[in-house]
Amino acid sequence: MDNNDDGLMLNFAPAAASPSGSASKSNGAGVVSALFPAHGVLEDSSIAHTPFQRKAYDPTNAPSAGSDFASCGLDPLLVYHLESKMKIGSNPTSIQSAALPHLLHPGLDRDILIQAQTGSGKTLTYLLPIVQSLLPLCEESFIDRSVGTLAIILAPTRELARQIYEVLEKLVSLALSLKEQNENEEGTVRRTRWLVPGLLSGGSTKNHEKQRLRKGCPILVSTPGRLLDHLQNTSSFDVGKCRWLVLDEADRLLEMGFEEQLTGIVRALDGRRNLACTAARQAMPGFEEGVAPGDADWIADPDVMDTLGMTWWAHARRVVLCSATLDENVQVLAGKTLINPKIIRGVKDDSADAANPAASPDATTDTIVAKKEPTKFAAPAQLAQSFVTTPPKLRLVTLLSLLRAYISRARRSSEEADPTLRLAGAGRVIVFMSCTDSVDFHYAAFGGARMHAPENDPNAPDDEESDTLPAHTVSELIPNIPIFRLHGSMTQQERIASLRGFSGGKKQASAGFEGSILLCTSVASRGLDLPDVGCVIQLDPPTEGGIEEYLHRVGRTARVGRAGESWLMVLPQEVAWVSTVLEAQMTIQGTSSITDLKNSGQSRKITPASIEAVLQQGMGGTTGTLEYQSRATEVQLAFERWVLSGERPSLLARKGFLSHVRAYATHSAEEKQFFNVRALHLGHLAKAFALREAPRSLGAKSAATATASTKHETVKKRPAPAQSDESDSDESGDEAGSDYEGKPKRDAFELSPAALKELTASIVAQSDGSNRSKKLAREAAKAAEAAEGKVQTDAEARMYAKVRALGRASKKHGVLGAHGADEFQIA
Repeated sequence: MDNNDDGLMLNFAPAAASPSGSASKSNGAGVVSALFPAHGVLEDSSIAHTPFQRKAYDPTNAPSAGSDFASCGLDPLLVYHLESKMKIGSNPTSIQSAALPHLLHPGLDRDILIQAQTGSGKTLTYLLPIVQSLLPLCEESFIDRSVGTLAIILAPTRELARQIYEVLEKLVSLALSLKEQNENEEGTVRRTRWLVPGLLSGGSTKNHEKQRLRKGCPILVSTPGRLLDHLQNTSSFDVGKCRWLVLDEADRLLEMGFEEQLTGIVRALDGRRNLACTAARQAMPGFEEGVAPGDADWIADPDVMDTLGMTWWAHARRVVLCSATLDENVQVLAGKTLINPKIIRGVKDDSADAANPAASPDATTDTIVAKKEPTKFAAPAQLAQSFVTTPPKLRLVTLLSLLRAYISRARRSSEEADPTLRLAGAGRVIVFMSCTDSVDFHYAAFGGARMHAPENDPNAPDDEESDTLPAHTVSELIPNIPIFRLHGSMTQQERIASLRGFSGGKKQASAGFEGSILLCTSVASRGLDLPDVGCVIQLDPPTEGGIEEYLHRVGRTARVGRAGESWLMVLPQEVAWVSTVLEAQMTIQGTSSITDLKNSGQSRKITPASIEAVLQQGMGGTTGTLEYQSRATEVQLAFERWVLSGERPSLLARKGFLSHVRAYATHSAEEKQFFNVRALHLGHLAKAFALREAPRSLGAKSAATATASTKHETVKKRPAPAQSDESDSDESGDEAGSDYEGKPKRDAFELSPAALKELTASIVAQSDGSNRSKKLAREAAKAAEAAEGKVQTDAEARMYAKVRALGRASKKHGVLGAHGADEFQIA
């Protein structure tokens, strides 16, 4: 069977080498090795499973039909707005129905700790009570936005902060009166519109943010560092009447090192509140100087009124802490910031109740108890989880196969007449990778690879001046599907544009199909609610966070009752990690044991899939034959030809490979038994980055390569693992081309001036007139010119180092030490 009917057909030519042959051939561009073994079989048939055919399960994080927002105490204005304008419906999710009665209760002055998995509707859980608590103030004509900031929401990342801000913007645009109410009717409440949200997340000038704060932002969404900066330096920032403080993704806030900033924010808010209350008390009639707390004439905080007659300090500031886990760090933070807290869980956990008998039937507890048992992480039942064991040589073509297979099935499902048979997600896929250089390589490779482009094409475009990647790209291998990227090294404007482009998609001609692909690092794994994501692919297992990070990644799909699927690609030596870590520490909502899974027709929480079936589905070809191997080989050769087409693609491939190896070595000590860098076959792993040369030869590049890399890319320092006895000096040391502090090695990319002149002469002599030859000649000449001044540059560096050393020695105990003669000694 061929996949020609899905619009994803590839125009394959006869393979340059037999795909099932184990022999390798050499050409001028390096060694071309076979992807598949000589016998053509990739795995034992006893472990092969057919993917893409799974039983449907009832969603466990969907809105409950047994309750509605009105029964939770929500204002009719908000109920109407959620159902008619925001298209959310009238039924809350489990965490919303559990938390809203407590947060909306006017006389319950208790802080709340919300524990719920990702995708359960936590954002509306705290936004709805904030907006409803401020609605009565809209009835007062003398109150406007200059009243100051009354609610603050903290988020760990800029993307999450902007997402919360956009949801808040939609929420405060609600109608201030119901249509069935007559404005002239007696008793009708008239409200003014002054609830203006604000965003402090970087990416814009501080002066612009100060102007907005000066005008007033009653509800503010911010990142911790930016908020603390304004609290310390912006005098017009009025938070003395702040009533709400929300810490969203508290576990992530602590992981990112914001604990000190959070402490400073709480102290600053307390100080501003006390100053504002004291100033209002002193301005009240009848206040006498010298009266101390406890005296008969002392005015208590609940009785203090401002000049407008408002008692802003009648209730303590309400703190809401949201976290997916209750680890030790979150419990310490809760103990510091929450007063008389109540824990609210969205779904009742039998194991949690057994460990904590004090848990009440309504999934709330009054105390924070540290669990001694291993923490269990829950995944929604409607999420179809699969993993595929992938040899390192096949990582690139297997990723492409997964993408093509899902896009093909999503496109066919969009044409289904029965809506119940359609896949969720409209073809949107998120691919998680371990490092930014890997994201950039795959992003450029998908956009640049061509099926029939010749090697060393003299007509290839000269990309010398192209030092940035495009905003989005379209791949010939996945037609008509825009591809975006997202990682922390991009500018804020680029990140916002990528998220908007991925979420908006591009409507295709066939049945209004929408599809897009986002290549990203773990920066997109927390909190982001990207619409209609139907599939998540993890090319690399998470290097930090283990199962918690895994569940946050797959939590981008199967949200709020929608269906979704996830794919995990693991190397053969990493398969044990799936069963001993992921499945052992993960529970499926609605099932309490593996017996329940077997009774429901599912033997494992994460289903193994056959790589041969994945490649067959993605590459097409006649069923029952090895034609897919020939097609996969042609696709691999297309990527390799793209890498050889210019210095820029080659640089991206080498940087992606090296960064991937460094990132792989950062797995925690507990996971080294599964993710050991010495177990990597670096020669085969290089094929995953379309490299034909052996990894140990990657460091033998000329200074021309170094010159090109510094011109096109800014060299960034990256923390990398310390050298240990687990690293292989023959394979994982020399190929890196840089030490672990980001400085180029002296013997990696450097040649002597005489050797550079000879190299330049040979390049010019062998030039065939193509753009690539001209560019190499120019770069070699520039490198030779730079090398002539190298002796002076190195001498200056040594001199500065010596001066700094003398300066440090002279400051030690105020005594100038004696030093022997050296090359900088002045006679």
